[in-house]
Amino acid sequence: YFVCLSIFKSTSFLCHLSNLFITLLHPSIIENSELSWRLHPPTALSMVKHLMIELPPLPGQVEGERRLKHDITEVSRFLTELSVCDYFFVPRRPSAIAVAAILCAIEIQLDTESSSILSRLFLNSVNGLLPLY
Repeated sequence: YFVCLSIFKSTSFLCHLSNLFITLLHPSIIENSELSWRLHPPTALSMVKHLMIELPPLPGQVEGERRLKHDITEVSRFLTELSVCDYFFVPRRPSAIAVAAILCAIEIQLDTESSSILSRLFLNSVNGLLPLY
């Protein structure tokens, strides 16, 4: 409804499209109120879910790769949920929080050598996608 109203800017045309299901009175009441287009911004958790797609496989590891990705995702989710509790993270970008959570999760789940390799591969794959600062 709001999309039609914002595109056509005409309540009569909207009423015609709705086969008079919406009366002229109803849209005018809504038009007179302040319409604001407020969308939910991306959260750090949604960024984690999207960025996990970019996590490359660890070189030489075939078996257990799916389980490893799942574990890294779960630890990242936990860390992003913890970030909600501290005001320090409020002015930070959700993408930066997500990348930091994934990097910490990689470090927690793998040994030092493997984690540094996977972290480097992950940062290289994500580098061009988002501003992290």
